[in-house]
Amino acid sequence: MEDQTWLTVAGVWLETYLAGLPDVGLNPLAVAALDEARERGMTQSIASLHRHDELRDHVAALGIADRFTEISGSDCDWSVPASKAAQIARHLALAGVRPESGLVIGDMADDAAEARQAGSRAVLVTSGDTARERLLASGFPVADSLLAAVRGVTSQAPAGV
Repeated sequence: MEDQTWLTVAGVWLETYLAGLPDVGLNPLAVAALDEARERGMTQSIASLHRHDELRDHVAALGIADRFTEISGSDCDWSVPASKAAQIARHLALAGVRPESGLVIGDMADDAAEARQAGSRAVLVTSGDTARERLLASGFPVADSLLAAVRGVTSQAPAGV
């Protein structure tokens, strides 16, 4: 994609995303998943391509910031496509987690592929924008909720990742 096209697409996406963000609430099973992960001795963190300061503010507004050991948003200027794998690797290092010990929970097939590239395991959840069938076709483990993802990955390692 040409640089100017990328900037236009990224700008429109970011503008639309930020405009709708105040209306987005917390996934109903998110707190239950966070609680269960904590009970199982897992640390929790957030890595996102969302701008760092805005991500931290949004997580704080949802009242869950204290549940995370690390919250890492993007500091890119959106002038070039960001590498999720590089961000995942940086995030794991900041969180003090070895890549092979980490688990990325994502809602897009490329989240899992980028986690694998960073040396980590992944499970995909169907609560995002990607159809369940498409997630299943990726070959990565798929869970129908955040809580199911936490329960499934803590009882046994996901296959194929």
